[in-house]
Amino acid sequence: SPSESSVSQLWSSFTAWLTDPEGGVKWGLRIVLFFVILFAGRVVSNILGNVAARGLKASKLKTSELLCDFFVNSTKKIAFFLSIIIALGTIGLDIGPFLAGVGALGFVVGFALKDTLGNFAAGIMILLYRPYDIGDVVTAAGETGKVSAMSLVSTTLLLPDNQVVVIPNGSIWDGVI
Repeated sequence: SPSESSVSQLWSSFTAWLTDPEGGVKWGLRIVLFFVILFAGRVVSNILGNVAARGLKASKLKTSELLCDFFVNSTKKIAFFLSIIIALGTIGLDIGPFLAGVGALGFVVGFALKDTLGNFAAGIMILLYRPYDIGDVVTAAGETGKVSAMSLVSTTLLLPDNQVVVIPNGSIWDGVI
């Protein structure tokens, strides 16, 4: 019957593709290698994060917990992102256009978030140089109060009249503290 011959023809085409050196076996190995690289990338990224954490704790620099967490998490994410790029290359994808797209996307996002990124950079500088810490009473960006919280983008002050003021770190770093 016509349907049996088309099914047998389909099956023979499939088995021929599977046994072809450029077919199923090659793609099966590529897919397995893809997942092995992702798994190894996850393991290596965790190891690098732990090394970064131990290095920051052992350093003589007095860094804040927030800054340490930022560096450890950034190390892990960058290492895993690189493993994703390597894994995509193993399955035959051309990663050149992908990297160009990531660069263009980074430029667009950076331009759109320039103020936020400026506050972020100022937050890193504040956490590195530590002109103040949580619990200190400071005058910054025209406000005087007790520092109740710090993040990478803003500092929260508790004013003497119990008002809470959140000041972008860029305003603090650009002014007198």
